[in-house]
Formats: sequence, structure tokens, C-alpha cells
Amino acid sequence: MLQPDPKTENVAPRLQLRFNGPIIELKNEMTLFDLSKSLKAVGEVKEKVEFFSTDGSKLANCSLLKNVLEMPNFKMNIDHAI
Repeated sequence: MLQPDPKTENVAPRLQLRFNGPIIELKNEMTLFDLSKSLKAVGEVKEKVEFFSTDGSKLANCSLLKNVLEMPNFKMNIDHAI
């Protein structure tokens, strides 16, 4: 779920995959590699995260997250077997 922080004036989007899971703040210059590294750091992912576009092609890890979020839809595969 993408959500703004209600407790502060910060309106930067945040990502939370589970209801009581850790929250990751998303930054404008963040790449898909940075996002997957952050997911690994907080324990949401064990090995890898893959991103796919609507036509099924794999998105490069150097893609900017802000460009991916502008797509109509995308798929994120997470290895969450911890």
C-alpha cells in the first residue's frame, strides 16, 4: 500500500506490504534496485525482487521508481519465503 505519513507534514509516499509490517519511505530518485535493497534490509524479502511491465518484459533495476509508478500497471514478484 502506498500512503502518505499522517503524523508529519511529509507527504512523501511510503510502501507497506503487510498490515503491521515495516514502512519504507520512497524517494524521488529511488531506483528499483534501491527499493529491493530496502525491502531486503527490513526483512520483507529473502533473496530477490523482480519487476515486470504490462507486456511481461522484465524492468531493469536501474529504472527509476517514479517512472515505474507512472505506468498503468506493473507486476512485482517478491521472494518472501523467510
